[in-house]
Amino acid sequence: MVLLIVLINFSCTKPPLLSTGHDVTSSINDSPWFGTGKAQRLVPVGSSPEAVRQFNLQFITDIDFPGNSSATRSPKITGCVEDCIPTQRLHIYNIPLRKGKFKISKLDKRRMVEQEMTNFWLLFDGGGMAKNYHYQGSTPAWVRITRYDRQSQTIEGRFAFTLDENKAIKNHSEVTSPISQFKEGQFRVKLVDVRLKQ
Repeated sequence: MVLLIVLINFSCTKPPLLSTGHDVTSSINDSPWFGTGKAQRLVPVGSSPEAVRQFNLQFITDIDFPGNSSATRSPKITGCVEDCIPTQRLHIYNIPLRKGKFKISKLDKRRMVEQEMTNFWLLFDGGGMAKNYHYQGSTPAWVRITRYDRQSQTIEGRFAFTLDENKAIKNHSEVTSPISQFKEGQFRVKLVDVRLKQ
């Protein structure tokens, strides 16, 4: 009985992973892509979490990329399920906290600061910027929330979009691909409240 209670409590602490064992899976430029994700709801000072009806997604992975000159690598590629040195990071901002399909162009227009737009980063040494891609009008470009479980605070969804090389930022990578095309993306992540300070 005690073991059953422990297992139930443990299962509530993290949402079940996708069939591959990762929070997020997709293909990028027709190659498999997977990683670890989180959903963050930013709660302003004086507000309750329930009053905030949008969230941000962040996915990271330690999958290597062509032209990566980084001297440091994860000892074993896990998609950052275990301790890892991140090589790629994907952000999607201002997603309504409800079921529905949302265009990336409309989400990016909701941003309050310039940085809050759909971005994909190639990283070296765990955090240095090697290359950046962002949304510039290519299609398809959407994220769909298929399930939001208020009790477990779990969000499930799908996504597909093409991001173009951000030529306004100096790139430090030999990667030649001018686009990053994500297809058949799916995710299941836990919603975490982040209380902002004044």
